[in-house]
Amino acid sequence: MQTAANPPDLLLELFETELQGVRFPEVDATSLAAHHEAVELAARAVEEAEQFLARAASDLAEKKQALAQHGKRALAYVKVYAEERPALRERVEALYASRGKTGSLALELDGTEPRRRGRPRKVVEPRPSETRFSEGLLAASADALPLAANGQS
Repeated sequence: MQTAANPPDLLLELFETELQGVRFPEVDATSLAAHHEAVELAARAVEEAEQFLARAASDLAEKKQALAQHGKRALAYVKVYAEERPALRERVEALYASRGKTGSLALELDGTEPRRRGRPRKVVEPRPSETRFSEGLLAASADALPLAANGQS
């Protein structure tokens, strides 16, 4: 929804008050009001669609969570069931082998990756002695360029 401070609203207000009855080719208060109403209807449609999308996304998240919980339970049952069946046990072990170091499946059943544990890796910055050396090489090569361009060695 637009507020009264928007230029289209102010223009419509101008045509409805001071310019009432004034007509230009294809432009008057009626045509501006029709366009203004079309924009308001489209804005309402977008707002409703966004609300519908938010509800659908929430519903999807709930269903993914339910699938993850149900899948974990199914996997626990299958693990016990597969103990006496070598072929099935190999497939279940392959599922568990795909787990990371944390012991959880690499990709959870809801499709998200598990959080990495521990501290983030430390970013190693170059030491000042390494920086000076590389800057010295750049300066030396920059000094050599003008000499070669002038034909002097």
